[in-house]
Amino acid sequence: MLDPTKKVLGNIQPDWTGGWSNTFSFKNFTVSGLLDMRRGGNIVSITNFFGDYAGVTKQSLKGREVDWNNPGVVVDGIDINSCAATGPCNGTPNTDNITAEQYFQNIFPVMEPYVYKDNWVKLRELRVAVDLPASWANLFNARAVNVALTGRNLHTWTSVPNIDPEFSYTVGNFQGIEFAALPNARTVGLSFRITP
Repeated sequence: MLDPTKKVLGNIQPDWTGGWSNTFSFKNFTVSGLLDMRRGGNIVSITNFFGDYAGVTKQSLKGREVDWNNPGVVVDGIDINSCAATGPCNGTPNTDNITAEQYFQNIFPVMEPYVYKDNWVKLRELRVAVDLPASWANLFNARAVNVALTGRNLHTWTSVPNIDPEFSYTVGNFQGIEFAALPNARTVGLSFRITP
């Protein structure tokens, strides 16, 4: 039986995944690309969780845009001191101003702000190639020479801040929980293909 004090924060399973690749050729040039996509599912980012607590994320600038305590944070809510001891509380809105440090370090145990939709599109590969003229191929005693520039993991479009949402998924009780995962490396390479 589920503990009534706990609730489900999300489901790691995507609604769908997909990819698209295509190749375009014009004269001696060839351009090919590969996109990967994921839609749906949820992930939890412990990196963002601790980043806000430590004050190192962009989100944690809230309340300290001018200085460490200026302008501060006024938390949306009701001033409980204005509520009657019995009955529903229809008190006045909260007006207490606190520092960003107090705000982020006091919401620290709360995980809901760090649950994200695991939606992303990645430019997985882009390749630009050119077939060199036959006179160049003759220098190598070959029929053809091709030179290509290839880039992998060039860009990710996502609304998940500060992390690569395609982190290594685990098994057991840690599925969908990201913690200081290194992003996929961006690489660029130059290749030569000689056809004898």
